[in-house]
Amino acid sequence: MRNNFINKLIDLATQDPRIVLLTGDLGFSVLEEFAKKFPDRFYNVGIAEQNMLGIATGLAEAGFIPFVYSIASFAVLRPYEFIRNGAILHNLPVRIIGIGAGFEYGNLGTTHHLIEDIAILRLFPNLTIYSPINSKNASEILENSYQENFPIYYRISKNQLSLSDNLDYQENSHLTQLSNHQSKICVFGIGSIIEEIILAINPSLNHLVNQSINQSVNQSAVKFSSFAITKIDNQLGEKLLPIIKSYEKIITVEAHYINGGIGSIIAEIIAENQLPLKLHRLGVRELSDGIFGDIKFMHKKHNIDWESLVKTLKII
Repeated sequence: MRNNFINKLIDLATQDPRIVLLTGDLGFSVLEEFAKKFPDRFYNVGIAEQNMLGIATGLAEAGFIPFVYSIASFAVLRPYEFIRNGAILHNLPVRIIGIGAGFEYGNLGTTHHLIEDIAILRLFPNLTIYSPINSKNASEILENSYQENFPIYYRISKNQLSLSDNLDYQENSHLTQLSNHQSKICVFGIGSIIEEIILAINPSLNHLVNQSINQSVNQSAVKFSSFAITKIDNQLGEKLLPIIKSYEKIITVEAHYINGGIGSIIAEIIAENQLPLKLHRLGVRELSDGIFGDIKFMHKKHNIDWESLVKTLKII
């Protein structure tokens, strides 16, 4: 997904000389083409993410549209105060490209995991979070949003996220309907976790990701409706409310701490509107114990994989 996103950024930069790209000494094999085509609009600031956001703030104030690129944990957590005091408080069009949120850098450990980003960034009323479901969606989101006059955080997968390519999904106002079964249950997810939701919808797709099929789960799979949330802003509650009201049970699944993410957003909507339905949240509930693996291992470890979702669907 990140390669397609940067390719679209190159296309836009060809048309719009305001676009500038900064990196914190990352993006090798991804950003070279941009640097080659626009050497006067590309800056490698080194391992200095706070300075990167500070420079981006100044560029935005000067009329440019700066994009900053890094592994998501380094793009969000390390320069968090600079994001707040710069782009947020001055309402400037700084674009943060965070690569591999959740557990996409699973083997590299806690420093490279980002399971707090939604919680700490959705606090700000003038920042929009985009989390596309596949490469095509990422390109469309970038093209349609890059000129917005406020800060944006793009949660871009370092992986391909291609399972949604096999679905006849429908997208409306950045709520992508992954399945629409006649059911009283609806599942919401965001980011790379949608691959797990899609596998729960159709376990036969496991061969596409080199997973073995657990027949005991597969044979009694539960039908459910599901949505991927690809945009978080002040209007999300208004968009979600009529959907949530049409179900009796809601499950949220996310590679994020259980507090502050999608599950918390939906819990707030339910509470504020006094809705008589049941909510079950799947997310990260414990601090790291120092045992790491790839993204599939981490999802299973934290019970946010497709099999855990199916098991939850049976008991909720």
